[in-house]
Amino acid sequence: MGTSLLKIFFHLLIVSRLKICEKSLWKRIMRTLFQVLK
Repeated sequence: MGTSLLKIFFHLLIVSRLKICEKSLWKRIMRTLFQVLK
C-alpha cells in the first residue's frame, strides 16, 4: 500500500504541476496529502 500509493501520488503531483499552475489547486492537493498522512 505504501510505496505504490506514493508512486501514484508523486506521478499525479508531477503531471498536475506540469499541466496546471494554479496555486489554489496546489494548496488543495497539499491539504489532501496532509489529511491522508494524519
